[in-house]
Amino acid sequence: MFSIVCLGSGPMLKHCMRASMCYSMARPQPKLDANHTKGRFNSCVAVVTGGASGINRACVSRFLNDGASVAFLDIDQDSGKQLESELKGEGLDAAYYHVDVSNRDACSKAAVDIADKHGGSINYVINGAACFIFKGMDASTSDWEKTLNVNVVGYANMVQACHPYMKKAEPGCRAVVNIASITGHVPKRNRWTYDASKGAVLQLTRCMALDLAKNGIRVNSVSPAVINTPSTH
Repeated sequence: MFSIVCLGSGPMLKHCMRASMCYSMARPQPKLDANHTKGRFNSCVAVVTGGASGINRACVSRFLNDGASVAFLDIDQDSGKQLESELKGEGLDAAYYHVDVSNRDACSKAAVDIADKHGGSINYVINGAACFIFKGMDASTSDWEKTLNVNVVGYANMVQACHPYMKKAEPGCRAVVNIASITGHVPKRNRWTYDASKGAVLQLTRCMALDLAKNGIRVNSVSPAVINTPSTH
């Protein structure tokens, strides 16, 4: 494995980019479709916040497909219970927890309950719960507090709550994924609240990665663009 670092511009930069693309295409790519990943998370426990809908619900489904036991948290109790019923009806190991991630005590209690149910350890945390308030100059203090308390503090709350149990998980099977957004990289007009919160997620992820590395816990973020989910309608 090696990395290609491109410095400069013009023809040299184009040459480096071409070399990087050729190397990438030459590497054997693993098959990651649902049929080829069954069983890769056997005996693992995954926690997904905001798991009753959208991208996070897809994460729940994929973890279950791949053999994990999944605990999904959501503030929407009706959607959460309905999804839990559907998944259990299919014989899948999924459990719903009614949790507001901005409440640290609620996150801590959920983490304790989840770990106790699964032998004292948690392998993976997917932070995806989100507050979609798109305000700019007209943003109120309440708008800022709601957005940041869910989109940033909520992510920290879950990692802090699950961290003691992630340290007990099998080495090599410990990771956090924070759902950021393309809006954390690219500014848009009249979107101070949400976009700033996603920019904060990017930096929070870097800080978490530095602090949790000593415990063998990987931390990464993903930055989706617009996805066709209920939250985008």
